[in-house]
Amino acid sequence: MIGSFTESEWDRVYKQCYEKLQPGGWIEQIEASPVVLCDDGSLPADNILHSWGVYTMECAKKAGRELNAIDTMAENIRKAGFVEIHEKESKWPIGPWPRDKRLKEAGVVNFQHWMSGMEGWCMWLLTKFGSPQPWTKEEVHVYVAKMRAELKTPRFHIYQRA
Repeated sequence: MIGSFTESEWDRVYKQCYEKLQPGGWIEQIEASPVVLCDDGSLPADNILHSWGVYTMECAKKAGRELNAIDTMAENIRKAGFVEIHEKESKWPIGPWPRDKRLKEAGVVNFQHWMSGMEGWCMWLLTKFGSPQPWTKEEVHVYVAKMRAELKTPRFHIYQRA
């Protein structure tokens, strides 16, 4: 549900969940970070993929939206009244680079998610809240094309936290 709610709306959602559940009830939430990470140095520091997540989070903040629910959800769930909170963080590969068969398959699916979703993720944020001023649609198309080209680079061992 990345970007769906403001921080105060998340608080309200968690509080409503807490109030509506029977004793012993639970909620499950899966979130992913928009920040592209790389542990092995295969992604150059000046690559557009490095700046993408930070920049989109800045734009989302201007829009009053939170893209970092992965970093705040446990504490916000706790504030709503839940007491037994279990967190499990994973690395979701982007692309078919992992050696492990299961992770490779997940990477292929996540790659398709990024390739098909990126324009939609960027268009509203960047044309309304881009900086130093809102971007044109054409600028967004060029940016997305560059991002897609970089995502297709097989030597980049990239992932996102989830």
